[in-house]
Amino acid sequence: MHPSEMTPTEIGDQLARMYAADQSLSDDLPSEQECAALADYLGCHKEAQAAA
Repeated sequence: MHPSEMTPTEIGDQLARMYAADQSLSDDLPSEQECAALADYLGCHKEAQAAA
């Protein structure tokens, strides 16, 4: 799902999932494409960034 289709709660959940994977707290690894899409979206949409 593209980040523009996500609610702020879903974006927050994705960020938590990515953080946990980055800290080796989870085996649920996001793809590089998922990470890049979310980072790009949040970098360009400050209102979505603040809401998440």
